Amino acid sequence: MLGVGAGPARTEATTEARVWVSDGPPYRFPERDSASARRPSTGVCFSGGGTRSLVATAGQLRGLTATGLIADVGYVACVSGGAWAAVPYTYQAAGARDDAELLGPALPPERLRLPALAELPEVRLDHPATAGFERHLASAIGDADLPRDQVWTRAVGATYLAPFGLFDPRAPAWFTSDASAAAAIRAVNPHLAATPFHSVRGGARRPHLVVNACLVWPRLPAEAADERQRIGFEFTPLGVGTPCRSVLRAPSGASCTVGGGFVEPFAFGCPAPAGGPDASGRVRVAAPPRPFTLAAATAATSASSTRAAAVAFVPRARHWPLVEGGGEPDREHSFADGGDVENFGLIALLRRRVERVVVFVNTLHPIAGEVRPEAAPEAAAPEAAGIDPYIPPLFGYPTRKCPHNQVFARAAFGGVVEALQGARRRGRGVVATTRLTVEPNVWWGVAGGWEVEVCWVYNERAPAWEARLDADVRRAIEAGQPPDPSGPFARFPFYRTEGQNPGCLVRLTAPQVNLLAELSCWVVVEHAAELGRVLRGGPA
Repeated sequence: MLGVGAGPARTEATTEARVWVSDGPPYRFPERDSASARRPSTGVCFSGGGTRSLVATAGQLRGLTATGLIADVGYVACVSGGAWAAVPYTYQAAGARDDAELLGPALPPERLRLPALAELPEVRLDHPATAGFERHLASAIGDADLPRDQVWTRAVGATYLAPFGLFDPRAPAWFTSDASAAAAIRAVNPHLAATPFHSVRGGARRPHLVVNACLVWPRLPAEAADERQRIGFEFTPLGVGTPCRSVLRAPSGASCTVGGGFVEPFAFGCPAPAGGPDASGRVRVAAPPRPFTLAAATAATSASSTRAAAVAFVPRARHWPLVEGGGEPDREHSFADGGDVENFGLIALLRRRVERVVVFVNTLHPIAGEVRPEAAPEAAAPEAAGIDPYIPPLFGYPTRKCPHNQVFARAAFGGVVEALQGARRRGRGVVATTRLTVEPNVWWGVAGGWEVEVCWVYNERAPAWEARLDADVRRAIEAGQPPDPSGPFARFPFYRTEGQNPGCLVRLTAPQVNLLAELSCWVVVEHAAELGRVLRGGPA
């Protein structure tokens, strides 16, 4: 079961849970049946990228909030390290009193000084980037009573969610969208009356959250790696699953059906129902053995399924394909890093036909002077393509991880690269807006045949921002550049996602966190007019 803690004792009680079954497009999405269904047809994507993405995402949320643009965002799609920030931003239940404390102030670069950069309040969204994840991981590994598939969940929850009141292994909680949704669940499930639910932070307007992970079949770690297939999987406040129903086939001849809709998060991991949904759209299943938690969702989107040392800790859960008549068997599946399939969460928004999207590229891959994706075979280093390796597959340049990700025409790729490189030359931050025709993609369930406006925000150096910094800060940044990076800002802003600082796995220092968050925030503020035009619509 993909969860944490012992949870409530299993009883003979049954649970009624809503499901949204999709037998091919158009797909049903839980948020469109909710009371808050009216939301802008806009979204922002926060990429994966470990602790670096956590910090950049926090800074970008600060900028979106300071400019008021967050009110124009209908969806937040996140992957891996981006989810380490987006989940507590959405659900924060302890610590900061308001967004001003949670996100911090948007400061002009002239006000940044080295001593002040060393100060990072514990209530801030980016503070967990300085925490000892490796300590929590070692503690979880050393707990002989903790199932191995819950080790990563325990470490992620303790590091990135506990400071915000969202993780307690002694009292695990379900999650949903708001108090009314929790009340509706309890109304048809009296045995859950005393069970706690986290809901989207009360009184704060939040976009609809889509956390992107992947289902791995055959299950890790026993089966041969060359038979594994990965399907994008979504964790949202109202539903867990994937709308596309897929029949996976292994070279051995084995097959497996997955997907086909969503089930309420509190019922995810239950055994399959005997029949299909009733007139109210609910199925009856055995009571969950333990809560499916925010920590479980956040861990799944960031769990490596490619490194041998981490495979044993990949979270697992039962999943059953959704069909109108029911009766399909469940299987225990492994759930892993969303970056194993699509590192932006963009495809999840295209399935929803979101019309205007801002993609924050927060990985550690800078843009080269020349970008030639054809020159970067899978065996080559990703940076050989000169751009974030997850962008070319969206335009039909397949890799082993993303062989079928094309959602835009290959002919459009050159225009995107030209726009990004032109923005880089202007020196105010790499922000480039493109209008792209969506290509049909049967594998991902994207219908295609319509246009989407995509604003790419690439986390690169911004000479215009650096020129306004205090001289001591500028010197420290230059000392940290290759080929011999040194000092407090080594490799800024392309911090390593692992092993940046001696003796640490993913931990950054307070000055490193502050400077990257300040840059990320400034780029949003500096380009508020362009981002606002994309999010609110209007002539180019």
